[in-house]
Amino acid sequence: MLAAGTAAQASFSTFTLGLPAIAPALREEYDLGLTGIGVFLAAQWVGLTLGLLPWGLVTDRVGERRALAAGLAGCGVLVAAAALADGAVAAGALLVVAGAVGASVQSASGRAVMQWFAPAERGLAFGIRQTAVPVGGFVGALVLPALTSAGDIGWAFVFVGAFCVATAWTLLGIAAAT
Repeated sequence: MLAAGTAAQASFSTFTLGLPAIAPALREEYDLGLTGIGVFLAAQWVGLTLGLLPWGLVTDRVGERRALAAGLAGCGVLVAAAALADGAVAAGALLVVAGAVGASVQSASGRAVMQWFAPAERGLAFGIRQTAVPVGGFVGALVLPALTSAGDIGWAFVFVGAFCVATAWTLLGIAAAT
């Protein structure tokens, strides 16, 4: 379960921490000023904040694996859909909803550590899970600018979405096996 939570955290962090790596391209694509790009990039965090409590309740009801998989898959689809959005407002709205849906990662993976590990093991387990945050950001910082340079920002959104959906698919397989 720790590996599942860590993988989910890495793919979600590619979304939350990776997009700033292509901020110049986003500014150009959507004709945004400095304030505009700040608001655009904060959209995912607004959604995340709004989604934490509901996902905590859902996780308590359906379990960590199902909540992780459902939220991460939904997040991935919504982020990939941003590639087709017509303008900053539409793309930003998709990022708000993607952040809210992807908040399952925070609620469910934290609960998983609390449920699956004894108190004497939780510090290490949380530390391992949290290493996925900078790893996801690092992946985003390496991959997203390259994709944007090779094509357009749409490829960056599709990559992040596919990464989240692929991780969710793996989690669904784990959930079905247990």
